[in-house]
Amino acid sequence: WAVETHAQGTVGAPYSLVRPAVGPDGSIYAVDVNDNLVAVDPNGTVLWRAANAGSKGLDVSADGTIYTGNEDWIKAFNPDGSLKWTFMQNPRAFVFIDVAVGPDGYIYAVASSGMGVFSLEDGGQDNPVLRWTNSEPYSRLFVGYTELAFGPSTASGCVQQLYFYANRHTRAVCLENGNEVFSVGGGNTRPQVNPVDGRWHRGDSAYNADASLAWRFQFPSFAGFSEPSLAADGTHYTVVSANELYALDLNGSEKWHAALNENVGLPDVDPSGAVVIVSTNRSQTSPLALKAVSASNGSGLWRMEFPADGSGKDQFLGSGIAYSANGDTAYVMTYANGANRTYLNAVDTNPSLPSASTIVRSSAINM
Repeated sequence: WAVETHAQGTVGAPYSLVRPAVGPDGSIYAVDVNDNLVAVDPNGTVLWRAANAGSKGLDVSADGTIYTGNEDWIKAFNPDGSLKWTFMQNPRAFVFIDVAVGPDGYIYAVASSGMGVFSLEDGGQDNPVLRWTNSEPYSRLFVGYTELAFGPSTASGCVQQLYFYANRHTRAVCLENGNEVFSVGGGNTRPQVNPVDGRWHRGDSAYNADASLAWRFQFPSFAGFSEPSLAADGTHYTVVSANELYALDLNGSEKWHAALNENVGLPDVDPSGAVVIVSTNRSQTSPLALKAVSASNGSGLWRMEFPADGSGKDQFLGSGIAYSANGDTAYVMTYANGANRTYLNAVDTNPSLPSASTIVRSSAINM
């Protein structure tokens, strides 16, 4: 199924870059660039919509509270869609990076040339409590949206730490007090922390919590590589030269690599570690598609093309993939270029689907 994001009385949005979020009850949430928030049940029924919510961050806590953000505010919504509270950022951010719920239950956000890195405690129906801030001045290159990640820490007085990429560097700060653990040049727009050993990863390498190098894999000469996706068992998946998928083990050794036979985007592995899904590049002869391969050996499972939207416009990929708790459904944002429509899509990840599919993209072409 697919659901448009905009709320009643608001215009459609041109796109969304934010990965959907799945709540503890299985409800799916999505935002678009016009600050619309939509809640959908697993069958595709819209539960509620909220305007003026947020456009650059989305997460759900264990109690079902939904958090959104933008350059002006952080907002919390109850599971029924009612507004719980609004935290106004002062000063306003020049670029808001993301908002996320940490493993400790507190709220974390990054606002360049605004409040910087900061943490909130949800105070219930009252205003939240600001726990700490740490400055993050803006510096080119421009990064409009990235994702936050969390992992264990070895820094003094710090149990866990937050990772983010912005302003030419990857930074880690302590969750307990906001103190900087490290800042190193470069990084991924979606930092990844290995759930097995707590190391954080780039496309070709893994680093310890203090940013010291743990391992680096040598891909074929002149091969570019994507940001990685990490499975629950610690396997590292990276797309190389835009058309090959590599799987590396905890020590950085190759498990396998497989040709994908077409150019693709970033990989996303499901929670069970069974399927890796990548998006294909849209072209004049081929629409946007999702391609699934076996996480155990890279063999092809299925390929699904997105149909043209109701106005006949091809769809483009907007976000990374979020999965249902059991991994049987993938949720992703797409948009119809030029049609001012943004969609939350649910895709069945069942590997018993045919290995390829052909669909009618449009039957309304007037010659």
